[in-house]
Amino acid sequence: MWSRVKRAGRLVLAVLSLVVAMQAGASEARAQGFGGPDMMGMMSISKRSLDSYAKKLGFTPEQSEALRALHEGYRSDAKEAADEFGKAQREAMREAQEEQDWGAMGKIMAKEGAKLQERMQASEKQFLEDFRSLCTEEQAGKWPSVERARRRDQFLRVGMVSGAGVDVLAAADRTKTAMTGNEAYDAVAEQYELEIDRKLTDFKRVQEEMQAQQMKQAEEGFDFSKMQEMMAKAQEMLKPIVEISTSLRDTNREYARKLADLMTEADRSKFNAEVDLRTHPRVYRASHTTKSLDAALKLADLTPEQAEQIRGMRETYASDAQGLNTRWAGAIEEQEAKNGGTFGVMTMGFMGGGDEGQDPVRDARKARRDLDKQVLERLKGVLTEAQREQLPARDEEPFNPMADFMVVEPDSE
Repeated sequence: MWSRVKRAGRLVLAVLSLVVAMQAGASEARAQGFGGPDMMGMMSISKRSLDSYAKKLGFTPEQSEALRALHEGYRSDAKEAADEFGKAQREAMREAQEEQDWGAMGKIMAKEGAKLQERMQASEKQFLEDFRSLCTEEQAGKWPSVERARRRDQFLRVGMVSGAGVDVLAAADRTKTAMTGNEAYDAVAEQYELEIDRKLTDFKRVQEEMQAQQMKQAEEGFDFSKMQEMMAKAQEMLKPIVEISTSLRDTNREYARKLADLMTEADRSKFNAEVDLRTHPRVYRASHTTKSLDAALKLADLTPEQAEQIRGMRETYASDAQGLNTRWAGAIEEQEAKNGGTFGVMTMGFMGGGDEGQDPVRDARKARRDLDKQVLERLKGVLTEAQREQLPARDEEPFNPMADFMVVEPDSE
């Protein structure tokens, strides 16, 4: 009985997570799960984004300093709003767990989420007006490019299919592979910016319609006996936005390829790796084994023989993992196509997936994890006991219902 209640509770959290994520627009989120997301990071303009906007406009150091001062006040207000939301969320969660009344939690979170959204939107509107007032006449003429970038920040972070939430221009900026002074690159980048913005306008419209339906469902509460019916209804509501997300994914892929074709081989490799990470964060993020191999090579007392063994081990592991990662990512995309995108896959997982040998994603993930364990054991066998104690501890991976459709941003502020 408890496992059923726990699973149902997690399903409720999944629905509420999606409601809040769609409300937020999920810009550069440091999502840590619905149980404790950084709502300020999700809903406000980050320092990273701010710097990119100022760069687009060609701000002077003096203008940038004034902008940062405005931003500090804006972020302070955002933090206060997020803290209030977090407090209400924790209280609702506590009461739901004590009373086993998840329906009541849904009503509270729907109300608090709407309140947070209204406050954050008003705060952002005022900040952007103040931001624009700092512009010269020439800079103000470039303001539409900032508005387009902000829409990408807002709506290209929650991906309802893998790859829909990838901003390929941001990927190039992050990897320092964006080409400057190259007319062909600039032309492709501008085409992407305009085409993706048209689709994001449609996405925003459909998202608002869907959000209203989700909020109504949350306000009506949740009934354990109708959990599957509720999830089916949620997936039906999501169909239009999954269709647009699929179109966004295809556009991202097309322009990622076009931009990569213009880059040097070294830059292309870095850029494609970033796009892969943001398309499938669970698959391509640095594994504990990778971190351990890298850390081992930095040990001060490593012998030449040990170093040679570990370098060979790392090279072989990277090659083997690449093939398994490709298999894993492909299985995920096939599963999404069959189950209505990332949210459909997530809810299917909560309800219980297929058995071993019948679930390609589970089997592919297990194959990668088996490789990780084998290589880590071999690494430990090469090291002394004292050296093994210096390897990094495994990171905790808390329950996070949004991890499948949101990229974690550890440095978003």
